[in-house]
Amino acid sequence: MRRWSLSDLALARPITVTMLLVATFLLGLIALDKLPLAFLPAGSTKFVRVSVNLTRSSPESIEREVIRPLEEVIAGVRDLEGMRVSSGSWGVRMHLTFRPGTDIDARKLELRERIDRARGDLPEIVQNIDMSSSSGAADEPIMQVRIASDEDLDGSYDLLQRRVMRPIERIEGVARVELDGVEANELEIALDLDAAKGYGVDLAELSNVIRQAQRGRSLGTLNRSARDVGVRSPSAPPQAEHFASLPVSRGATASAESSSTTTSTSTTSTTSILDAGDAVAIVEDGTSQSVPSFARVGEVAAVGIHPQEKRQGSRLNGRPAINLEIFADAGASPVEVSAQVREVVESLRGDPALGGIDVAVFEDQGEMILETLADLRDTGIYGGLIGVLVLFGFLHRFRTTLIAAACIPLSVLAACGVLFLRGSELDCIVLLALVLCVGMLIDNAVVIVEAIELHRQRGATALVAAREGAREVGLATVASTMSSVIVFLPMIIGGGPSDMYTFMIPLGTTFVTALVASLLVSQLAVPLLTVFGYRSRAGKPGSPNPAKPPKLTRNVLLEPVARVYARFVRWTIRHPRLTLLVGLGLCATVVYPTKNMTIDMGMDEELVAMPIRLEFTGSRDFAEVEARVAFAEAALLADKAGIGIDTLTCRYRDWGGDCDAYPAGEIQSEQEMADFKQRITAALPEQPGIRYHVGEREGWWMRDRDPREVQFVLRGEDMSELFALSERFAEHLEQRLEKGDPDDPEPGAYDTITGPFNEGNQELQVRLDGDRLQRLNLRASEVAEVISLAFQGVSLGQIRSPEGEVELRLSTGSLSEPGQANADADGPGDGPGLDELEDLRIPLSTPTAGGATEVPLASIATVEVTRSPFWVQRIDRQTEVRMKVRFFSEDREANQAAIERAQEGFVLPQGYTFGERTRWGVEEGDMVELAINLGLCLILVYAVMASLFESFLQPGAILVTGLLGCFGAPWALWATQTTFDLVAMIGLFILIGIIVNNGIMLVDKVTQLRAAGMAREQALAVAGRDRLRPVLMTAATTIFGLIPMLIHHPTLAGIYYHSIAIIIAAGLATSTLMTLIFLPSAYVLVENFSLESRRIWRRITR
Repeated sequence: MRRWSLSDLALARPITVTMLLVATFLLGLIALDKLPLAFLPAGSTKFVRVSVNLTRSSPESIEREVIRPLEEVIAGVRDLEGMRVSSGSWGVRMHLTFRPGTDIDARKLELRERIDRARGDLPEIVQNIDMSSSSGAADEPIMQVRIASDEDLDGSYDLLQRRVMRPIERIEGVARVELDGVEANELEIALDLDAAKGYGVDLAELSNVIRQAQRGRSLGTLNRSARDVGVRSPSAPPQAEHFASLPVSRGATASAESSSTTTSTSTTSTTSILDAGDAVAIVEDGTSQSVPSFARVGEVAAVGIHPQEKRQGSRLNGRPAINLEIFADAGASPVEVSAQVREVVESLRGDPALGGIDVAVFEDQGEMILETLADLRDTGIYGGLIGVLVLFGFLHRFRTTLIAAACIPLSVLAACGVLFLRGSELDCIVLLALVLCVGMLIDNAVVIVEAIELHRQRGATALVAAREGAREVGLATVASTMSSVIVFLPMIIGGGPSDMYTFMIPLGTTFVTALVASLLVSQLAVPLLTVFGYRSRAGKPGSPNPAKPPKLTRNVLLEPVARVYARFVRWTIRHPRLTLLVGLGLCATVVYPTKNMTIDMGMDEELVAMPIRLEFTGSRDFAEVEARVAFAEAALLADKAGIGIDTLTCRYRDWGGDCDAYPAGEIQSEQEMADFKQRITAALPEQPGIRYHVGEREGWWMRDRDPREVQFVLRGEDMSELFALSERFAEHLEQRLEKGDPDDPEPGAYDTITGPFNEGNQELQVRLDGDRLQRLNLRASEVAEVISLAFQGVSLGQIRSPEGEVELRLSTGSLSEPGQANADADGPGDGPGLDELEDLRIPLSTPTAGGATEVPLASIATVEVTRSPFWVQRIDRQTEVRMKVRFFSEDREANQAAIERAQEGFVLPQGYTFGERTRWGVEEGDMVELAINLGLCLILVYAVMASLFESFLQPGAILVTGLLGCFGAPWALWATQTTFDLVAMIGLFILIGIIVNNGIMLVDKVTQLRAAGMAREQALAVAGRDRLRPVLMTAATTIFGLIPMLIHHPTLAGIYYHSIAIIIAAGLATSTLMTLIFLPSAYVLVENFSLESRRIWRRITR
């Protein structure tokens, strides 16, 4: 059957194809200049985050009054796939997952409408509800800046806004700037409960007066000749004196005491009427003259302006600091924006108003983009040059080598042109894909060049050699390229919503585009360039005076090997079973490295700084966390030079803290980083209730990175019941498990058991007496409102000032000191204690028979000191309580088995279950989907080969031989102590697509020779001899092209990706050997099996 390839078009229409290649070249150059630079690809938005900010409250109250009502209204949103809710002292965070393809903007509108309808039913502790949708890494800040000053920055929020935030916000391309570590001002009205009681001031009335002053109020209408004009009082200015002078009516008790002197209140005001065209008159300069039936707010409360309660902070080299996060506009260049931000940040150092600041820049996305792109560029260039040198070593012809090598830049430019036309960005993932396939872009050209050269050395003209050589391998190159391309199709077409597919899809798309471009370029450009290259000898194509064939070049190393290999093939096909038995034995050795290498389905990240996480046990607050972090920081800075620390930064909140130690010099090896870690660990001081985790990045606790820890959850409806069950199960574990000694740990013994009771805080629980409430005609909600106001304060909105918005808050006790952290869970400042809470007066709507208008709280309720969990999580409207057991052994399976045995002996109530902790990182479902995609890849590769060879058995032999030949990959990972992670999994996908290429080339040649009448054994030997050089060339160019990546260990966004090169290089090397040595035997056995099966079938059917 006559074969056809694209080379026929190139040779028939050389000018047309030349113009097409020139246009591709120019388009690629334009694309390289115009493609926008980006750090990482933006993922398709499939998540919506709802953040509920609130004042401090009981976790049970938050769950009952905030979380469950919101879940009820959100559950009916269309296309909602999953709902996760976490809550703590920071508020409530709802993570909503939608089905792929959902119009997120439309769903956000629906969510906003539903939440607004439910907003009125939520308690006053809810301050605001924010909603955002993320596109993954593209929504991360482009720069983080930490600023420390010799001056105290507490109370300097307005100054920092003017001198730092606003100059950065004015930069073109900056979307927003977020500041933490210093709080904005608030106007606090701290009510004295005793004074309020003495004056008879009702708390609800006081709150209403302050709200009216904050909002302004309507004062009716002013009748005019043409139209009525509305009259209103303006909202109060953010001045403590103004709010202190507000009048508030006194209650019955106080009125009785001063009834003899009670007079009416007179008010004088100056009213300014607007123009006739306006519809509102403004009342200004109002003054009130209090009479004994009224008291001023300042008489029952302290009023002042000060920074809000501080619940998070930062430190830089031992000094308090602030943290800035700068976000870029969508479509803005992070490189250009970060460069301008750096200029502004550097100018801050000389600002005298900031008092000699120390500035440290972290996570500069612009710098990271330039460094990563330069790293990838150099890796690709060096890899390509090494591949070309290897190719020259095989071909021994400079001109032929250049023809094949020209396919690399042409293919890259063609791929960039396609990306430009698609409107894509040139980000690090795209460039990584181009770097990985540099060695493969030349494979098709190598095969075609080798076939053409073989025909030329046999005496064919340049035109005939180009035509026949390209036709001979045309179908095989298409099949081998399709097998490499097809492995990415399941991920590109059916990728999931996780961050993993956010990177896999652009990686696969670029990979596919580049390989298809290399196929087209090699089939069009190589034959054409070959003919043009020999034009001086052969004249014009079709000339009747063919030139002499090129001088035969000999490879003194390869030709003897080819002859020996041909004899070896003849021996293997005479002993196929023994040959395959040896091959299976080699493959069986993979069991050892697989069992002993590290497997972690996360990502191996580069440690630019050594992270230090402080794990707290027991009740803690912001002041304690700050003190513990400062104590650890001081110990490290005391021996800063000895440890080798250049910069030490810390961040802390009221639930925990962490630090980052940046080394003084560049870390050159993993051993140096391990030594740095050891010095830090030795310098950290012991603190009761603190466990240091050195070298664990933020979020590791959510990904089960520590094999010594077993995390699980209790699931159910009632949180108080879950809390009690967790305590009982902890006692059960203490009885069932062996407690170990940290100084002399025994295998299987545990170190600590952590539950919500260990991580939680103390709280006061008020239990109301229902019978007494009914007799007094009181509702529980009325009592709760009074307690909430008296115990934790109430946010009353915001007041606009020239500097911005000022929060207005009503509280009890004394005013908070500027920058003062919360001393306990009761509220800011010196809030009421247990005795004051019990004596809190609850107003009655109806006086009692004895004439009492209020009763103490102790008369209608009991107050108990209890514990509450620090972290509460709900998954799809079911509550989870997290528990953790830390063992001394690092045998994860044995530790997990010990917990499972302990769970079997513990009886849970109906509706409550144990479960694995819900993961907030890589989902197990993602890994299952990845495994399914891997299986689909194998099926599709098999289908491509079956279509090529018109056989069901021979493709199976190629695929099985190639897969078994990948045993070098786990051996290489084990030998280099490299973790098999998600990045290595990408390398495995690529490897599956290329291991069959050599088998395709070999079997395709055998098929052609047998079609020409050659016997099977001879065809296998001749095909092996003829295809040995192209097989070795393609494998060698790919493997050697990865050498820069293997040596340099580069990173991308802090993630090491050299494991991809290890997987591909080692797996391809052993797979190539397996294909060359064992595929002929497998070919014979499969064909013999097919023939024998047919003979048996004929006998049966006769």
